[in-house]
Amino acid sequence: MSTLKATLLTPKRGWQLPALTLSLAALWFVAWGQLQSLADWLTYSVIGLPPDTQLAESINFFLYDVPKILLLLAGMIFLVTLIRSFFSTEQTRALLGASVREWAMYWPPGWGWLRPFVPVRPCRCSSVLWKAVFRWG
Repeated sequence: MSTLKATLLTPKRGWQLPALTLSLAALWFVAWGQLQSLADWLTYSVIGLPPDTQLAESINFFLYDVPKILLLLAGMIFLVTLIRSFFSTEQTRALLGASVREWAMYWPPGWGWLRPFVPVRPCRCSSVLWKAVFRWG
């Protein structure tokens, strides 16, 4: 009887993880929106550089761009981790099937062969990225 009473009185904690995720997402968007004003404030008010110099523009760009890249990287890592938590490796391989897997294995080297002829050049690591994502090879 005491175990039944203890299980009825303990609160369910299934809401804490989604609430934390939504709170961190809101904080991420607030930080993203304030990056430029923070970089301007640090460059021109705290450091005290005049706004019309190249040094001030360079420092302002650095103070804006580095946190932006880190926020994007953290957001992408979080989203990929969240998506991968719903699927196991076996489920992903079964979903893709052999034909898609073969296409995905030959597409990156083919794209690397076409790259000199394409005006916008993608990253050289496209085949490494595909192998890392699908863990082949």
